[in-house]
Amino acid sequence: MRPMFSFFAAVLLLAATQAMASDLSTNNAWSRVTMGAGHTGAVFLEITNQSQEPRRLVSAETSLAERAEVHSNEMVDGVMKMRRMEEIEIPAGETVTLEPGGLHVMLFGLTQALKEGEHFDVKLMFDDGAEVTATVMVMPIGHMGGAMDGHMGNHSGSSHTTN
Repeated sequence: MRPMFSFFAAVLLLAATQAMASDLSTNNAWSRVTMGAGHTGAVFLEITNQSQEPRRLVSAETSLAERAEVHSNEMVDGVMKMRRMEEIEIPAGETVTLEPGGLHVMLFGLTQALKEGEHFDVKLMFDDGAEVTATVMVMPIGHMGGAMDGHMGNHSGSSHTTN
């Protein structure tokens, strides 16, 4: 009877994680054109937490980069400095915007140039095991965010989990 219990416990855990992931959504995911492979890029987007508990973005990944990290820009002694963050808190019922000059997902070792009009996926991982995949639209070099005239980038939480 124990194997049956384990099966049902796994199903309940998966259902609970899916429910948690569905409380997270992204909007307006974008990046800028880059010069070529091997270079760096950045992803900017809005993350909305519709749950009653704070959530924390702890990592990201994409097939277009060797690694992705959660970063912030901040002014230190009159100099803008970028630093890696362990997490970004998304408060309950709020939206956090990752934007130029502030919080963002940094892409290192791009495997190809990011070209205007193309898109790619980035997977965001949260402290509770939830994952959300956002489709990122590549915008012109001077783009600073805001409305993207119906471009891609709106996604809700996926059912994939890691433990």
